[in-house]
Amino acid sequence: MVDELSLFLAPVTDGGCGTASLFTQIQPFTEGEPVEFLLREIEQIGDGGLRLNYQPQNRKI
Repeated sequence: MVDELSLFLAPVTDGGCGTASLFTQIQPFTEGEPVEFLLREIEQIGDGGLRLNYQPQNRKI
């Protein structure tokens, strides 16, 4: 279950070869529909960083 999602973005890269992921499926919690999010707030942080705040639209309780 997700109540809100805050993403912090920074204008940097590390050059790593791995794939970054926000979410990972865990057994037995892999069934169900994807959660859709609505952008609620954007905040600029420092010299180019951003905080994006989202609220879920179709979450199940």
